[in-house]
Amino acid sequence: MTRFVYTGRHVFKRAGRTSPNTFAQVRHEMPAAKTVTVSGRASVGWTLAAWRQFASTRNEPLKTDLLQAIEELEKEETELRKKYRK
Repeated sequence: MTRFVYTGRHVFKRAGRTSPNTFAQVRHEMPAAKTVTVSGRASVGWTLAAWRQFASTRNEPLKTDLLQAIEELEKEETELRKKYRK
């Protein structure tokens, strides 16, 4: 089964937090990454479940912004799963 993971920069950007330092300030609070992408520059990512758990520990308005972004990403992920289902 295809596994979807999301980088901190991507999730925070979708949550309207565009500063490159926003995620860097909380990265140490994320669990150990289960995925490392090597494509020019190594990157780590987490599942939406991990992002949802992380968002639940944040204060408002970041919590709401992250959860809204996660919901949008879940919808996109559902469509991608249908598209790439074998």
